[in-house]
Amino acid sequence: MPRFLCVLAAVLSLLSAAPVRSQETDSIFADDATFHSFVDGHIARRDFIPLIQRLGGRDEYTAEQLNGLQQQFLAIYPADFTHRATVRTRLLENGFREEIVGYWTGLAYIWFYAITHQRDDGVVVISFALNSNYDQVAARF
Repeated sequence: MPRFLCVLAAVLSLLSAAPVRSQETDSIFADDATFHSFVDGHIARRDFIPLIQRLGGRDEYTAEQLNGLQQQFLAIYPADFTHRATVRTRLLENGFREEIVGYWTGLAYIWFYAITHQRDDGVVVISFALNSNYDQVAARF
């Protein structure tokens, strides 16, 4: 795996380890459909900065770091994604869910992993990862 992808994977892993506090509404969505619509739209357009921020990374990066990540992703993926498929879903107990979604155009694939919790106040994103290497994402499952 290229060095910058390893660094990117490590940075995104740190994000997923951040605790979700009740006052942080960034990680909360009204429902599962709203969550998926948000993620799908931003990944399809390769609009990664708002994706990372909204899923819990707003306080984890400076504007410069986020712009750097955006540029790295745009270099890897020069075209928007035109296809999406849920690869794996595992319903856990008490409203928890784990999922891997793949997005692609031609032979360019990106993989999104999330663990979420359905609560009375919406769907909370507990952890997420985004990577060009499926094995890196699948290892979380």
